[in-house]
Amino acid sequence: MKAYFEGKSANLDLIERTIGKHSLREGNPPLVAEDGSFDGKPLLLWLESTARCNLRCEKCGHAFEPPGTPRILPRNLADAVVDEADEYFTAAVKVRVSGYGEMFLYARLRSLVQRLKRYGCWVEGTTNGVIIDRSEIDWVVELGWDQLVFSIDGVEPETMQRLRGADLNKIWDVLRYLKRRKEELNSTKPRIVIGFVAQSDNLHELPGLVRKLSELNICFLVVNTLHYKKYVPGTDDPYGKLYHDYSLARLDRKKVEELIEEGRTLAKRANIGYGVYIDLDRVYQEAAEDAADELVTIFTKNEPTPQPREPLKPFYCVYPWTSLLVTARGSTSVCCSMRGEVGTVLNSGDLDRVWNGETLRAIRKSIARGEVHPSCAYCVSRNRHLSSFVELDEARAALAAVRPQEAPAVSVQVPVAEVPDLPIFGYIDTRELCGRSRDRVRIEGWVASSRNGAPVRELRLHLQGQRLGTIRDFHARPDVAAYFGRNNLLHSGWRAQINLPALRPGRYELVVEATDLEGASGRLEPLPVQITE
Repeated sequence: MKAYFEGKSANLDLIERTIGKHSLREGNPPLVAEDGSFDGKPLLLWLESTARCNLRCEKCGHAFEPPGTPRILPRNLADAVVDEADEYFTAAVKVRVSGYGEMFLYARLRSLVQRLKRYGCWVEGTTNGVIIDRSEIDWVVELGWDQLVFSIDGVEPETMQRLRGADLNKIWDVLRYLKRRKEELNSTKPRIVIGFVAQSDNLHELPGLVRKLSELNICFLVVNTLHYKKYVPGTDDPYGKLYHDYSLARLDRKKVEELIEEGRTLAKRANIGYGVYIDLDRVYQEAAEDAADELVTIFTKNEPTPQPREPLKPFYCVYPWTSLLVTARGSTSVCCSMRGEVGTVLNSGDLDRVWNGETLRAIRKSIARGEVHPSCAYCVSRNRHLSSFVELDEARAALAAVRPQEAPAVSVQVPVAEVPDLPIFGYIDTRELCGRSRDRVRIEGWVASSRNGAPVRELRLHLQGQRLGTIRDFHARPDVAAYFGRNNLLHSGWRAQINLPALRPGRYELVVEATDLEGASGRLEPLPVQITE
């Protein structure tokens, strides 16, 4: 893991030097190749694992495009991306594994996530939550999936059925089981985020949704709204009409602001993060302009290129150096607002050809000069390029969060004992667990690998065939390192709070098993457990 961390850090450093983030402070020019090529790799990968979906939400392209269009076809992420992208996974900090489709329809999702976690990537994905079963929740938690986003647009079952065709009660069941499994395995992952798309016919349910989420250990609630689309009455433009009929501008602005603030207050009280990504000034301004404009034309690729409102500085956007989006049908871009593609990824070697292909090199050269490439004009006109720096900061923070701890110096003189000739060795400091069925109890100890030292990859706790927890975070135990005279045993400490299972009163044994970085496994001495009632 340390080697992967160092590779990702070096890639981030190269990106920052290239765009001038380091070099401007040091008085040197940015390190831009004349032809726009870039030796680094994207920090942010967005891999649309599948374009298939089990729902037809009104606001989604799946609902409007006729059968036979690329999003409806049962297309999955090209095997060449999954099987041959080691160099990209090594460099990437954050990877999203979803797009327009429902990612849990992708048969290789589990193996893809396993691979990404092996490379130390922070993994995120969005789901409608309808087709996930308990076995999938189990592996999601066990693999340490970092962030799982659920799309929920109302608190009433009828609203979700109307807007998404989704069974809301099924989603509540999934979220409850996720909460339970995380508690059982003593895991903080995945962080659960809820995405709410606000429109005129569901915003009144936002406060009730926050109240419901307060019971479910939700980390963050994201509030967005419909993407703007100008509509010409009488034309065949289903999404344009949907936006026209259900835009927030249909509501009194004061009422909209009150409902959003009520949601914020309730979220703060429930300790749920709350982010509103809606520009109400723009929403109401565009509605007023549309109402006054009788000479409206539908947005087409022939529409005049919108111009930025203010002059741009060099490197006003960093997506062409930090990000790559690959769809299930093989098209690629550097952000979701970009017009057109930078190439196609379907076969071996396509990733490299796209990353330093003609289109992306031209975009980099334009941005380096403070100019707007035609592919970027729409994004820039709406100031969406500014989020590229936010995502760069998030990638930097995510990388810092997984930085391997440097071992503090341990004063080691004469070892007290030899390292045992066992793949896994350790000790449970808690000498006995005693409690009633379903009690929550604390346990701690240390564990290490005779070959690789510490930390090990993971430690698992079992009682009567039931897994009670999986531990992947370890802390310093200088006493252990000193006892064996080996500094590489420092980060061997572990602790957990577990729920005792529903068992009859009696005496049992807790099994503690660990696996090291090379896959070798072993057990510690069983711990006596007394269930009293």
